[in-house]
Amino acid sequence: MFEDEPVKKATRLLEDMSLEELAERIEMLEAETEACKQMIAKKVAQKHAADAIFGSGS
Repeated sequence: MFEDEPVKKATRLLEDMSLEELAERIEMLEAETEACKQMIAKKVAQKHAADAIFGSGS
């Protein structure tokens, strides 16, 4: 089952990490998540602006 393989690999990698490394990884992932949320908000605003000028495509 191919769907299970990435989870198993990630779990093994996490098991090899120290407490400090795990905490740093969480901080990095949280920062990346926040950056993604900000980019989504920016793109939604751009789409709304374009829709206001050119009309909705659908």
